[in-house]
Amino acid sequence: MQRVTFGSTVVRTGGPLLAKNCPQLSQVSFKGMILDTHFQQVEECPQLSQIAVEGYVGYQRGNLFVGRSLPEGGVAMADSVARVFERDRQQSKEVVDGFGFAGVAYNLACLYSLKSDTASALRFLDLSYALGPMSQGYAHIMRDPDLDNVRHTARFAQYVERVRQLTDYLYILRQAPAYETGKEASGKRFTYAPASDERLMRIRHYFNLDSIAGKGDEVSQLKNVMNWLHDQIRHDGSSGIPNVKRSAIELYDACKQQNRGLNCRGMAIVLSELYMALGHPARFMTCQSKAYNTDPDCHVICEVWSQQLGKWLWMDPSFAAFVSDGQGHLLSIAEVRERLRTDKPLVLNEDANWNHEVKQTKEDYLDNYMAKNLYYLSCYLESGANTEDGTHTYVTIQPKGQSFPVGGVVTHDDAWFWQAPNAQ
Repeated sequence: MQRVTFGSTVVRTGGPLLAKNCPQLSQVSFKGMILDTHFQQVEECPQLSQIAVEGYVGYQRGNLFVGRSLPEGGVAMADSVARVFERDRQQSKEVVDGFGFAGVAYNLACLYSLKSDTASALRFLDLSYALGPMSQGYAHIMRDPDLDNVRHTARFAQYVERVRQLTDYLYILRQAPAYETGKEASGKRFTYAPASDERLMRIRHYFNLDSIAGKGDEVSQLKNVMNWLHDQIRHDGSSGIPNVKRSAIELYDACKQQNRGLNCRGMAIVLSELYMALGHPARFMTCQSKAYNTDPDCHVICEVWSQQLGKWLWMDPSFAAFVSDGQGHLLSIAEVRERLRTDKPLVLNEDANWNHEVKQTKEDYLDNYMAKNLYYLSCYLESGANTEDGTHTYVTIQPKGQSFPVGGVVTHDDAWFWQAPNAQ
């Protein structure tokens, strides 16, 4: 295939899939309006350098488009795109509603707001909420200038309050019920394999971990190991975990042999084993949102016990991230969560990043992403090499009165859940 032409209005282009596996494709053109574009340059399509648009482009999110865009096109395209969108929804509702078209409805609301058509803008805002899950969060909506013409209405205030209940993650976390300290009656204790464990000893020698950790104090060694892993294996949330034993050596070798990355879970599994191999109790922690049933995104990080500081420390190998308070004291997962709830100072390390390509900020990483994912927390009761072999007990801590459906042990007792490794 060498040329593709779209002859009428396009609601959204999707991502770069159209250009995948088309090495001869050199020309793509759009004769009509386009509401939302996601095209970008892809290696599989080296000859495609730009995409011509004769109509207006609503929202450009790719790097190939040449054409007229908002705000001058907003008024011209609103009715045209809305007709196509409503037609498609009627013809194949089960498909349209299932592929992120809440964002399309939201963008149509923005166009009608720019057109000063308040009734239509509010109608599409309500539709965007109904289609869900929300593609635009509360913070974005509150500062989106495209909606300025409808902010004065009572209906908009009702809309943003509903959105806040779903996507204002700091607000949601701060509304969470408290834990019930001292209520755990199971008598169970968290355990961590010692460095003398045969499998951990093999990991220590295989990676020459003592050299990687260096000669500094304990905290610097912990950071060195995390940064080494961050540099060795790229974080790739879409690639999952390779079909090998879920232990450090096997996961590392698979990544090197297959030239692949690991998702956050794989990264945290490896880091926890590297720490335990050096004699530091560690576990990987699954962090889930309150809306786990509609939001499948979660994040998995590692926490390691510092004997030097006498506390757990937050270590995230996916982003080479750790967190401190305003005085430079490193924090645990529990402390970060509580500081988010009580609006106390939090500082993300300056060099936190995604694959050395995207710098992480405190606002994006903590206030938004992790605030969302610190509602339900889960880990294993027993930690060691190959913890996820199907023989260990899963434990989830939940705010009082909440009911996250997960197997294993459920607790509301934060003191028990965050117990020191040597608790008796």
